[in-house]
Amino acid sequence: FLLIILGTLYIYSRALTGPFIWDDEHFVLRNPSIRTIANLPDYFTSRDTYSMDGDFIIYRPLRNVSYLIDYILFGLNPLGFHAVNLILHIQNIILLGYLVRLMTGSTFIPVVAAALFALHPIQTEAVSWIKGRDDLLCTFFYLSSLTLYIKGRKTKGSLYWGSVISFALALFSKETALTLPLMIFLYNQHIPRKGDTKISYHPYIYLSLLYLLLRTIVVGRVGQTDYWGGSFLSAFYTNWTGMVYYLKLLFFPVNLCADYLMFPTRTTVLDPYVLGAALILLLFLCAALSSFIKGKRILSLSILWFFVTLLPVSNIVPIQIVIAERFLYLPSIGIFIGAAVLLGNLNERLKKVRFGRKALIVTISVVSLFLASMTVDRNHVWTDEHVFWSDVAAKSPGNTRAWHNLASKYQNEGRIPEAISLYQKALMM
Repeated sequence: FLLIILGTLYIYSRALTGPFIWDDEHFVLRNPSIRTIANLPDYFTSRDTYSMDGDFIIYRPLRNVSYLIDYILFGLNPLGFHAVNLILHIQNIILLGYLVRLMTGSTFIPVVAAALFALHPIQTEAVSWIKGRDDLLCTFFYLSSLTLYIKGRKTKGSLYWGSVISFALALFSKETALTLPLMIFLYNQHIPRKGDTKISYHPYIYLSLLYLLLRTIVVGRVGQTDYWGGSFLSAFYTNWTGMVYYLKLLFFPVNLCADYLMFPTRTTVLDPYVLGAALILLLFLCAALSSFIKGKRILSLSILWFFVTLLPVSNIVPIQIVIAERFLYLPSIGIFIGAAVLLGNLNERLKKVRFGRKALIVTISVVSLFLASMTVDRNHVWTDEHVFWSDVAAKSPGNTRAWHNLASKYQNEGRIPEAISLYQKALMM
């Protein structure tokens, strides 16, 4: 674990020098509410504390609290904000390792799961982008709540109530935390313990309802926008292909992009991409059911973790974007635990094979180093706004937002001819 943490510090060291980028302007630079502690209570009750843009409201009070603390400590120096993100990521790595140890009793599986989570380049958006703070905070309190629940589910004592409090903090970090009661239920079904007292789910349910009510009152609406493609079914079909694309990014993390504005919208179930995506998702769900029946409960739970924690960002309630890499920060844990379990099973089978386990360790180490090198390379994108928007434009040439923001950057620097050229390019799309 020490090697994993040191490796994480190294591969994200470049990101510490990055500036405020993109939405950081709305939530930090142009958000005067984070510059005085007197506004702290308003983070939970007023929509005016989230950004200068009246329609750009995302209810995440604890993110604002963390920005306030950053501002008090560092002013508007982005180095401090980035350092806090990295510290949260390291805390999540440690929490994940401890949680998996509780779930499996293994020493091998937690290390592998933590290494994949720590070093995978898909995490760069959440860790290297200051706006990714909400995903980091939510995951920290989510893992804390689940860990405390597992430790305290025998009695309704302090650990149990610590879990409830952590759940409340996770909710105020990001709405993804709404999936935790379902994950606790699934955990109890997959890993029952003899002699455990049945603990009530009521506090988690009541907190979820209270959060939804408060959020709706403050924001004034449930969804962030209209459904992609104009209907629930269109958004539903598009989400199928989005989930499969997420799986592709986890297994083959190439061509990562910070803005998937041009992700294709699917309007019919007969679309070949929709049918193919449905088949792949069905195979994963069948694998979860088969693993449960065969007694491979952790593997089954890890697959369900991926799908369940993606639900809040699946456009069931419409949000402003279809997919984003930061949305995978918490769901990816399920895939990483599943991969670690399979490798753990292989490790046990190789006990009687000469040099078999050593070969497996070497292979895992090589893969980890490869992922780390990809993360180092990806972090370069987050160190300069020109590089950032140029990368988005190169990966998604039809993305008008990328060309417009790059042009705006040139305009602010007085590079007027280049700005005009890019503005014209954006207008022609």
